[in-house]
Amino acid sequence: AMQRSAGKLVTLQTDGWTGINSHHLVAFMMTTSPNHDVHTVAVKDVSSDRCTAAHLKNLIINVISKVKPQWQATVVAVTSATLGESRAARKQLLEQFPLLVTPDWYTHQINLVVGDYLKANNAPTYLSYTKKVTELITWLQNHSQVTALLQRIQEQLNQMCAALERILSVIRAVLTCWTAHYLVFCWLLRLRSPLFQLAEQSSGWMLAQGAAKAKAQEMVNLIKDKKLWEVLEMEPLMYAANFSQTTHTHLDKILLVFGYLHFKYTNMPLQAISDGEQSSLLGLVIKSLERHWAKCDQQVFISAVILNSIYKLTPFAKSPSFLPANIFELMCLLYECFFGSTTPASLYDELNSY
Repeated sequence: AMQRSAGKLVTLQTDGWTGINSHHLVAFMMTTSPNHDVHTVAVKDVSSDRCTAAHLKNLIINVISKVKPQWQATVVAVTSATLGESRAARKQLLEQFPLLVTPDWYTHQINLVVGDYLKANNAPTYLSYTKKVTELITWLQNHSQVTALLQRIQEQLNQMCAALERILSVIRAVLTCWTAHYLVFCWLLRLRSPLFQLAEQSSGWMLAQGAAKAKAQEMVNLIKDKKLWEVLEMEPLMYAANFSQTTHTHLDKILLVFGYLHFKYTNMPLQAISDGEQSSLLGLVIKSLERHWAKCDQQVFISAVILNSIYKLTPFAKSPSFLPANIFELMCLLYECFFGSTTPASLYDELNSY
């Protein structure tokens, strides 16, 4: 591992957790470029230490100082969680070592956007439909006769359409994993037609009385509610999170993911809700994206897209800010960060040629 890392530029990652034995550990890993190997560099037991930004910064500096002699590699970037002492530690680190690049974890950023979508205190009332979905799933799973009827409806639909071959069950999400919630929503969307037929046939199977009948009627009304199915449209956020959490995701892909989400939620029509509600729901996601993007080291992400030969300046074609002189200034700044020396005289001509 050390031989493969020798002479490489690396990104240092750090995170902490408390084990079941109440010991608090901080781990450090590094990803090498361009071969993308990931190695554990150090694990520190900090149970007896104060968890401050200054303390974490000193731990990072200590690890960086050991990477060069032990791994023969050069740390050019440091990343960590976006909240609390981790972010403050990276800010202090950047003040002391201005040539380092210190991006946030962007899987975490996408998950925060999802959290804003699902849990914002000022979210419209229709976001409560996410709770109603769980209630519907629980009700279906607790009534075997209803689920058996749902299965028979699917069998009938499969006979009419050769493309439909599978009988789908109703599944429940793992509470703490939001991606599982997406998969449950997606699964329920695939059951939409059978559920509609189930609701239409309710007079034939709704035989209960009293509170049980009232609950069954509530679930039938929920299935027929068009707004329910609009709220389940989380697919763009799921793709973005899965894409950004891979080990080898590059900086340019993160900016493209943000652009993809901004485009999707700017142009996503939600027919079942009013214009005011639609503007509020989509605006919630867009504002969250813009807020998290505003906090990041934008220059390094923009440069990564420009240096991707597939895209170059195409994503920024409508912006007047991307003049040759501005791009050259940006590249000079990042050249010094990554290579620790002034830019060669040939860079301007090479950049123009590119």
